[in-house]
Amino acid sequence: MHRLLPPNVDAPLSTRLHDTLLTYAARQGHVAGVELLLQNGASADIIASGRTALMMAADQGHTQCLRLLCAAKAGLDLRDECRATAIVHAARAGHAE
Repeated sequence: MHRLLPPNVDAPLSTRLHDTLLTYAARQGHVAGVELLLQNGASADIIASGRTALMMAADQGHTQCLRLLCAAKAGLDLRDECRATAIVHAARAGHAE
């Protein structure tokens, strides 16, 4: 799988949501993908569609992805266009963990 990564792992994907590989993997809860991308230089704080990968994982309650992103020093204080942090995203979605 490592050989399939593009040279710029932070480049946007051609999706309706304008994801990057990392934001897509985090939103989908793909733990191995998040880990692989972070190990290969993906920015933990890249913003796609106005939100970070941490916010997307928090929205969906993907705790393993959240742990990986936090270990990669993802910004807990970053805010989306509504001024919400990842913690606010998790709380709004009913994810207490």
